[in-house]
Amino acid sequence: MRSKVNHRYILDALELSGSASVYHFVICDTIMGWLVVLTTLSFQITIFYAYLKTSSFEDKETSDWVYAKRCPPNGLECEDDDDTTTLGWISLFLVMLTYLMTDIVKGSKLIFRAGILSSLRLFVAGIILLIITVLAILSSYFYNRATALSNTEIILNSVILLFTTDIDEWVHRLLFYLHPKWLEKMMHDARCFQSNLDGTSDKKDDESNIEPQIDSLTKNPNHSFNINPDNAFLRDHSFLIDKIEMSTSSIQTMEDKLNAITDRLNKIESGAKKSEAAQRRRSTYADLVVMSS
Repeated sequence: MRSKVNHRYILDALELSGSASVYHFVICDTIMGWLVVLTTLSFQITIFYAYLKTSSFEDKETSDWVYAKRCPPNGLECEDDDDTTTLGWISLFLVMLTYLMTDIVKGSKLIFRAGILSSLRLFVAGIILLIITVLAILSSYFYNRATALSNTEIILNSVILLFTTDIDEWVHRLLFYLHPKWLEKMMHDARCFQSNLDGTSDKKDDESNIEPQIDSLTKNPNHSFNINPDNAFLRDHSFLIDKIEMSTSSIQTMEDKLNAITDRLNKIESGAKKSEAAQRRRSTYADLVVMSS
């Protein structure tokens, strides 16, 4: 019963925590991974805090608050430069919803599954995703309330702030180029954590099970893999298996075309030889005619 529950709730823990983000280091057993997570999280929070602080009206020295009212010294009426409309704020809501809804769903699912499986790491991963998402929404709203004077400024400010939510992915990409082997080890640790909660611990058996299928695919291009959901190795590498099948099919198609081209070239070469022999016979006949005359 435990194996079925784990398979249902923790199967995609790595994907939910962000396979292309440093935040999946939370489910790894390395201090360095946690340091990377804390550093990245602190950097993102600092940026959002800076925007929230400058959108406050209380601190006039650091505030970016823009006054929308202009009152001429010689006039009795003030002019309002605020051109924002309800459409602009609806657009802001739609942009934020489209961009951040995925993280909201992932974070909520991680927290839910952490409660089901009593996993502190999944809970922390879910909280991190929700914290970044909430800070992005709040800072975008309050900063636009303080500085935006048009609908286009609302969209522009929100898009700039949304880039901050991708810093964890940028750091992950940087680590890929700086230390790919270490990053590969972290991915392996994350998969092992997922597999352990899923009740799959014998990775050697999984790796040995794929070899006969690869041999069968090599001998028979029309063969397709039968992925067992309980086989963690095949499940984690199913996308590679799909690519192998597609590549094998493409190679077979190219071989068929190459064979057809080879046959055609052989026919052309044979025809050329026959034409050359006929030309030689005509030349010899012409020489004999000349000699006899």
